[in-house]
Amino acid sequence: MAKTAKIGLKNLRNDESYSFHKAVSELASQIKYDGAKPFSEAYGEAFSALREAIDQEAGQSAAARAQEADGARDVAWQGANAYIKAMGMYHPVVETRRAAEKIMSLFEKYGNPTKLSLAEETSVLENLVESIERQAADEVETCIFGVWVSNIKERQAEFARASKISVEEKADRIVGKVKNARTSCDDAFASVCSYANAMSKIAGSEGFDDFIGRVNVIIERQRQTTRARMKSATGA
Repeated sequence: MAKTAKIGLKNLRNDESYSFHKAVSELASQIKYDGAKPFSEAYGEAFSALREAIDQEAGQSAAARAQEADGARDVAWQGANAYIKAMGMYHPVVETRRAAEKIMSLFEKYGNPTKLSLAEETSVLENLVESIERQAADEVETCIFGVWVSNIKERQAEFARASKISVEEKADRIVGKVKNARTSCDDAFASVCSYANAMSKIAGSEGFDDFIGRVNVIIERQRQTTRARMKSATGA
């Protein structure tokens, strides 16, 4: 009589859980015994939910929005920089050119922030905007730069909001949807194994000993992976 080995599924990382349940649920779907169908189908549905949850976690829709918002503030800075540089170098009205030169010098002082880390870019843009707003209002108005400052501030605020949502959604997804999906998969795995173990005892090797043997190979492989990971983490 064959019997599935024990494994602590709670210790697996998300990617390990995904790979493990993918392999075992596929084996379960191949059991040629009518009584196993409800268990294998439930396991397949649980794995589909886990796959969707992990895909969403990996994709991080909120993080994607934050990335888009970062791109938008890059464009805002680039447009403002190009505009004020043109005004400061080529405008035919002397007063306008001089006002633009003062603002242009601030852009030169802080440099291009679009290639910096997200946090560094945020800091540079905040300092740039504060420095521009400390300039005389009539000078900013003379070179018609107020709209560009407002655009940078708006894109900066949008990035801040998107970044906050990204962090919150990621945390919620990890402790919420993925966690629940993993639990459902673990339970479905346990049900399939309990049924296979019982049927192996009752019906003998017909379809179940082969399944159990293959599952045990997957379990042992995962055990080795987990042991290697833990050994590496402890430096043993």
